[in-house]
Amino acid sequence: MACTHTIHVLRDQVRLTENHSGSGRLCLEVTTHLLDGNTGDATSLLQQLAADPKAAHLRNFVSLQAIVAGSRDRSLASEPELHYTMAAEILLLIERLEQPR
Repeated sequence: MACTHTIHVLRDQVRLTENHSGSGRLCLEVTTHLLDGNTGDATSLLQQLAADPKAAHLRNFVSLQAIVAGSRDRSLASEPELHYTMAAEILLLIERLEQPR
């Protein structure tokens, strides 16, 4: 896994731009569902991806499942199997969910 500093730098870059990567779009959709209070929709999305052979490259989302289940533990971004871009997206997702509305 990439070093923590690199992940934080990338997270800051993602904040300033829209990420069009698969992991970026997935995290954005999960974020949108959770901010709208649609935990069931976020869960359903992850279940559909798990069953889709074309989405195999996005299946490393145990951290996303934990976030949908209510965890806001930043160490979820430190899972060794996560690509550094997904790790940055996870941190950004947690930060967005923790912001007061």
